[in-house]
Amino acid sequence: LTISEGAIRPYNRVMEKGYRIKLLEEVAKRYGFSTKVPTKKLSKEAIEIIAERGEGSFRDSISLLDQISSISKDGEEITAKLLEETLGLASKTQINALISAFENQNSNEILQIVRGVRDSGVDLKNFASQLLNFITENVGVKPYLSQLLVPLTRAEKSNFIEMELLSIF
Repeated sequence: LTISEGAIRPYNRVMEKGYRIKLLEEVAKRYGFSTKVPTKKLSKEAIEIIAERGEGSFRDSISLLDQISSISKDGEEITAKLLEETLGLASKTQINALISAFENQNSNEILQIVRGVRDSGVDLKNFASQLLNFITENVGVKPYLSQLLVPLTRAEKSNFIEMELLSIF
């Protein structure tokens, strides 16, 4: 898949040959690469993480892709796991486990998950941000999660984030 074919697809859906494509072509020309050459292999999950972490910013998404490309081996597929490890993110499994423990009101499991996430090297501010994204995306089917939005927003900015997370859940 090449850039011009939609390798950076989340930003290419609306304006297929519009502003974003022209911008990509200008960036490619300036930095000496072609939008017609296949990109490194990206899993669907990796593309989703790049789009999510870029928070709608084309420049931030390209920067993330640059970071990952520089550490991945030639021909190696860029996976969600590689991105999570490199960017200090929790896995979707950990996010889902915490939400499930919250739904089951299992405070011991919540404590184990938060500590496990921290001990695995994940930045807890990233974890709070990921939780906010998950809740925002799923509040329609799980409206009871909306009660966590404001406390998680506060926790994300706290210097005592682990304590904040534990007190929320």
